[in-house]
Amino acid sequence: MSHAGFQRKLAARAAAARVVVTTAEIDRLELYFNLLIRWSARMNLTALPLDGLPDKTLDRLFIEPLGAARYVPKSPIAWLDIGSGGGSPAIPLKVLRKQARLTMVESKARKAAFLREVVRSLELRGVDVQNVRFEQLRDPASPSAAVDLVTVRAVKADDGLLALCRSALRTDGELLLFQSEAASTAVPAGFKRMKTVQLTETPAYLDVLKAV
Repeated sequence: MSHAGFQRKLAARAAAARVVVTTAEIDRLELYFNLLIRWSARMNLTALPLDGLPDKTLDRLFIEPLGAARYVPKSPIAWLDIGSGGGSPAIPLKVLRKQARLTMVESKARKAAFLREVVRSLELRGVDVQNVRFEQLRDPASPSAAVDLVTVRAVKADDGLLALCRSALRTDGELLLFQSEAASTAVPAGFKRMKTVQLTETPAYLDVLKAV
């Protein structure tokens, strides 16, 4: 896809989702997309088709996290992204929330190497990539380790994953859970649900949970 084509397509799709994104931010997102294409030729970073940037791929990789930015403060919060994989939602969200101190946690070494290359190439500040399992990253008994925000994109958020997320959050911290289906009525232990929002026209939902 050409530079102009990417710019037009992302800007139009973002506007349709009521997302404000600057030209400089679109430039960074395009660089991320180009790195994703290049590295995906050597390893499996995403199951989504990248050639031609279909709308479903554009929505999942970019529009969903950009739409979620309205639920993330612009202040320098401490933020953990668990299972960062190919970099979405964390990378696009960080492009908009520059002040946030982001730690991406990825257990697979090659994916962690890709994430470090993205951080370097996009010149993202306040970002750390940890090549560990999340359980090994921190001592849940240490109050100083508590963060303000946790983000997860999960096919299914089981009780074990949600308990890990809660252990990382300070009281009143928030979990943003990206899902393909609307949240169930059950509220996970240690949380209260603030809202569930549909991020795009396609079935893509954000469950906003506050730690209690």
